[in-house]
Amino acid sequence: MVEVGAAATLLMRGGPNNGVIIKLTGRPITLSRRQDNDVVIDETTVSRRHSFILDTPGGFVLRALNTTNGTFINRNRIGQNERPLEHGDQIKVGGSEVTLVFQQDAPGTVVVEAAYTPPHGVYI
Repeated sequence: MVEVGAAATLLMRGGPNNGVIIKLTGRPITLSRRQDNDVVIDETTVSRRHSFILDTPGGFVLRALNTTNGTFINRNRIGQNERPLEHGDQIKVGGSEVTLVFQQDAPGTVVVEAAYTPPHGVYI
């Protein structure tokens, strides 16, 4: 069997972009207030450079930057650290009402046919 990579997304809940789904790619995805970020949450409690999501060999991680109002996974402040993301994790930045839900499909499986091996006792 061969496993194929899983797709990961962020689902926005709340705010003017409620319901928008953002596909995560191999490059860092920035979460901040400024308009030049990948995910813009235009609220005063969100810093201009707040946090970002990285695709690492061990899976996706959320890295918080040094902000006053913090970055949270499932209501737990992560400080200036990096935390792995798991399917269903809820991300909040600052005091924003917007929640980003991390979603990751389980890796699909592709069945690879094995070469035919005759059962024991069968001689040709």
